[in-house]
Amino acid sequence: MALRSLQKHIVTELRVIDGDTLEGWLNIGHHLRLLTRLRLRGIEGGELGTPEGERARAILNEILHARRDQAMCWIGGEKFRDRYGRNVGDIQFDDGKLLTLMLLETGAYTLRNRHGTIRAWIGHGAMPNP
Repeated sequence: MALRSLQKHIVTELRVIDGDTLEGWLNIGHHLRLLTRLRLRGIEGGELGTPEGERARAILNEILHARRDQAMCWIGGEKFRDRYGRNVGDIQFDDGKLLTLMLLETGAYTLRNRHGTIRAWIGHGAMPNP
């Protein structure tokens, strides 16, 4: 992701779709909000209906519930979409923490890039450089 192309929007009313996809309202300015699907960049939480996918979804729900009173910003851009049309990026909390890094630290997520899995089930040692 080119840093100059990144945009930052307050996001509210997040709903977990699966372990790496959310739906929420982006405040896009001038009192306008956009309901959109948000794909967390660089991680894979497993498919729904699998033990890994259900665990990832539960972890994501727990983190968002615990931080529900904090401001959250979506960091992404209109140019960054996946093949399903979802905006790809990350959530940054008001304390500066990034959601994807928090999820990787749980050990229940796979670090991915567009070419596939980099290392299976990160969390049991140092995180590699993607």
